[in-house]
Amino acid sequence: MRMEQLKYVAEIAKTGTISGAAKNLYVSQQAVSSSMKQLEEELGVELLVRGATGVTFTTIGHEVAEFARQMMHQHDLLMNRIQYWQDLRDYDDLNINIASTSCVLNDVVPNVLSRLDYLNAKVTMQVALLNESREVMEQVKANKYDIGLVTLNEELLQERCAEYGLQMEIIARDEAVLVTEQRTVGAEKSRISYEEMPLYQQSVFNLEIHPKWQALMSNGISMSNDINFHRKMMHERDAIVTMPNIASKKFFNKSKYKVLMFADETVDIVHAAVYCAECNPQMKEIISLIRQEILS
Repeated sequence: MRMEQLKYVAEIAKTGTISGAAKNLYVSQQAVSSSMKQLEEELGVELLVRGATGVTFTTIGHEVAEFARQMMHQHDLLMNRIQYWQDLRDYDDLNINIASTSCVLNDVVPNVLSRLDYLNAKVTMQVALLNESREVMEQVKANKYDIGLVTLNEELLQERCAEYGLQMEIIARDEAVLVTEQRTVGAEKSRISYEEMPLYQQSVFNLEIHPKWQALMSNGISMSNDINFHRKMMHERDAIVTMPNIASKKFFNKSKYKVLMFADETVDIVHAAVYCAECNPQMKEIISLIRQEILS
């Protein structure tokens, strides 16, 4: 079964006739007809019922036609992406400035750059760590950065994007979890309730949870983007650290650390990119690469 044959099958299904398929594909009717007969002989089944007014597919022919349609769709998508990367290699210089509040996202940027280097794309990236999503959005709105990477509650994300007139693209959906060292009292649990939170020393990965969940956090908590800071807090103060689940999987060894889920209700968050509507089209491809990296 060759790609050319699949292309003919898909086009016959679209037009309803061999002549129509041949016309659309700029080949002779005889070439399409011969190719279909060869495919039927190769598969050992009849795909088409030929009549005076056209052709109809047999039952198995319909299945082959649907397979051909899907394969041609995937082929077109692949060729478009190949063309994109061929075009990208022609850029003399693509300099991308990124503002981020979360090392879950900015940590993947070096890997994304490596992939671009592999493709010989002349791309450079600079990542600036800012304190909160509002600051990121203000800077993106002012065109000081091309892309903003934020981690926060989805409802807050939508509200703030509307406030600043920015577009958004969700990179990954996640949830807040609690991480502690295995030796810490309470680590024997698999879940923890909100009511228990004030009993523990708390450290929070710089994470903007919806205001209704602020009661989770007691006074005097420590907040930081620095994973090493949280490791130190857990080791020295037996702290429980609130962070995105993706971060817990990427940065903490399961044999030493324990991940606790919230017993009462999941604290949903999203990792997202924000950008101006008139941004460079290449920015969306970079966002796509960041998504692939964070989900890998």
